[in-house]
Amino acid sequence: MFEDFKVPAMYVAVQATLALYASARTTGIVMDSGDGVTHTVPIYEGYCLPHAVSRLDIAGRDITEYFMRLLLESGHSFVSTAEREIVKDIKEKLCYVALNPIQEMKAKPEEILREYKLPDGNIIKIGNQLFRAPETLFMPANIGIEAPGVHKMIFNSVMKCDIDVRRNLYGNVGHNGLPRPLTSPSGSQLFKSSFAPVILLIYCLGCPMDAVPQQARGVTQKQ
Repeated sequence: MFEDFKVPAMYVAVQATLALYASARTTGIVMDSGDGVTHTVPIYEGYCLPHAVSRLDIAGRDITEYFMRLLLESGHSFVSTAEREIVKDIKEKLCYVALNPIQEMKAKPEEILREYKLPDGNIIKIGNQLFRAPETLFMPANIGIEAPGVHKMIFNSVMKCDIDVRRNLYGNVGHNGLPRPLTSPSGSQLFKSSFAPVILLIYCLGCPMDAVPQQARGVTQKQ
C-alpha cells in the first residue's frame, strides 16, 4: 500500500470509536449496524471495552430480505438482483421504526401508507411492511433467530461495564451504519438525541508528532 499508492501514513481504529468521535465525545455506547452484523460497543475515554461488546448476526441484509418477504405477501414480487436493489432503496428511503408497533398495527391503512415510484414509472403503495421490517432489529424472533434485540443488547453491554461508568454510557447512546437517524412517522428520533449536551468542543487542526502523547500514537508511517 505504501509503495503502490504512495500512502504516507495509516491509522487503524475501531469504527464505533470513530463514530463517537464524530459526535464530539469520547465516552458512550454505539450501536454499530452494517450489512451483515450489529454490535453494541461501549467506549470509555476513547477506549473500546471489548469485554462488554455484544454481537447480533442481524443487520441491513437481513432486514432487506425480510422486507422482500413482506412485500411478496402483499402482492409485490421482487426476486432478481436488480429488484433487490430496488427493495434496498425503498428500505432506506421509507422504512421507519415504530415507537409502538402494536399501536401502529391498529392504525388506519391510509395513515401509514406510502408511495414509491419504481424505475419503470409504476407506483406501488406500501403499508405496515415499512415498520415491520426494521422491527427485526428489536425482535430477531421475527425471522426465526433467538437472540436479544438491540435495545436489550445495549442494556446488557452497559451492565457488563463498571458501575462508575454506566451513567456516562447511558447518557451518550449513538448509532453508526444507518443512512439516517431511526425515526417514527411523527418525526421522533431514537439515539440521535440521546447524547448528553456538549460542554466544550475542541477542534484539532493538526500538530507535529513530537507533540502527540506516546499513548495516543497509533499511526503507522512509511519507512
